[in-house]
Amino acid sequence: MYPGFAFRYIASKPFVSAVVGNEAVADAIPSTDRVLLIQSKPEGGETNILLLDDKGAQVANVWISVASATARVEDGKVRIHDKLDDITAFTNYQCSAAGCMRSKDKMEGTDRAKPPSTVIQIGDYTSRSTNTNTNTNINK
Repeated sequence: MYPGFAFRYIASKPFVSAVVGNEAVADAIPSTDRVLLIQSKPEGGETNILLLDDKGAQVANVWISVASATARVEDGKVRIHDKLDDITAFTNYQCSAAGCMRSKDKMEGTDRAKPPSTVIQIGDYTSRSTNTNTNTNINK
């Protein structure tokens, strides 16, 4: 799950109580005797939720893993490199199964280094491979 999201869990048998292992990770709210609403918290982490029947027997053990807030930022990120004057610049989108939407990213755009603006013409190139050192005396 992502932080701040809710999930609807349907148990195979009726239950009367839900026990959350780590309440800092998620809340469990029974809706009916078979439906449990699980709401994740911003901190992220892992926990389980035990569902018990009226005799104290385990109906289900639901394992919950909540991603950190930073994981959500990178998940579904699509960068389109569409800037004509800066090949490293991009436009950022956040995509999911429902589609993509524009999402600003502090690293997109003109904050990147642009390619050099000076163009070197072939005729301007001077070869530096000629050795101008005429000293051939080498002491051994």
